[in-house]
Amino acid sequence: MSAFIGEAVGAARAGLAQLGITPLFTDWRSRLMLPASFRGVPFQVRAHTETGGRRAAVHEFPLRDIPATEDLGSAARRYTIDGYLVGDDYDLNRDALRAALFDQVGPGTLVHPYLGVLTVQPIEGCTFNETVATGRMATFRLACVQAGDVSQSRAAVDTTVGVLNGVASVINDLKAFYTLGVLVATHPGFLMQALTGGLENLAGSLLGLPPGFVQGLAGVINGIFAAPFDTVGTPAAIAAAFQAVGDGLVATPPAGDDPTGGLAALSTWSGGVQPILTATTALQQQAANAAALNYVAQGMVVATTAAVYAQTDFLSAAAAAAARATIIAMLDAITEPAADIGDVQGYNAWLALSGAVAADLLARGQALPQMGGYSVNLSLTSLVLAQRLYADQASGDRADQLMQLNDCLHPLFLPPAGVWLEAA
Repeated sequence: MSAFIGEAVGAARAGLAQLGITPLFTDWRSRLMLPASFRGVPFQVRAHTETGGRRAAVHEFPLRDIPATEDLGSAARRYTIDGYLVGDDYDLNRDALRAALFDQVGPGTLVHPYLGVLTVQPIEGCTFNETVATGRMATFRLACVQAGDVSQSRAAVDTTVGVLNGVASVINDLKAFYTLGVLVATHPGFLMQALTGGLENLAGSLLGLPPGFVQGLAGVINGIFAAPFDTVGTPAAIAAAFQAVGDGLVATPPAGDDPTGGLAALSTWSGGVQPILTATTALQQQAANAAALNYVAQGMVVATTAAVYAQTDFLSAAAAAAARATIIAMLDAITEPAADIGDVQGYNAWLALSGAVAADLLARGQALPQMGGYSVNLSLTSLVLAQRLYADQASGDRADQLMQLNDCLHPLFLPPAGVWLEAA
């Protein structure tokens, strides 16, 4: 009878609303949302229960009478509904509700008479009951839990930002150190010639990188020689040259295992070093200039490599781990010279960047699939092998991935033994 009254009240409210009349129902029945439904399938409610609250960790300490409690956030709300379907067409509604509960994946919308519109996830324990004695009726108990967003449980920290901020910090320090450490004005002319020779070696090394992805680099490098006496302008031009390399690499990364296209190999560049045979003041300055140029050039390479790695989407956890080992070794190698030449601010900046890089590649690597090996009897096409290994609808993308992982040049001839991503 209560269900009938509730339906009548609901129909009356809807009719009055269409006429623009404000209903005068003010008791609790008028506020019920009837009929109840799940995923649009209506049913009646006999009773319901709701559980929830706050999660807490209770800490009990020796020799203390009062415990400490720690609030861990809200507990998931759980709902149990005792409902029924009745009428000559109850069996059709029963089948529709069963399909909504058993066959559809993911959370759904529950219109709850007492609690309103909820997004819930059905869980085990939904039971239907029909008896000959009652007829024209099916009862059920529905157990469900408050649905949430899976992405909320994932770390939202963007570790890449920390790396790029660290790169900007060390580049600024390198430019400042070069400005203070290199001196050619008011000194013999051979200091100028030695510095220019070192800069030419640096420019030649950069221009020796594979063409195509380094666009406009030659023009930027020419800026290095625009005002060699200007120790303020020269480091800025050097930084711009490496930035051009880094931007070009990130925009169109080269193929192969090295996403820097050979730039990382210049982390040990020493084209500015010249043997110093005597200890005159001028020659000491020449050695200081060469050391500063070497340090700045190597530092720019390491910083740019860190930026490229931070923006590279690695295919597997193993690839991210290899990149982490490579860049950490490079950072360790540049941090010690910073201390040796007295660049305290730079030393601290390199340490901070090393920590950010390690955290970034470790976090991203943990979310990547593991590399595994496969072996088949004969060479297969990339599509066929992808279907056999993954058996999903993304075989086209998987096929391209297999070719990249196995350095295969033609999609019709993948090697009988190779590697694949086991948990992609």
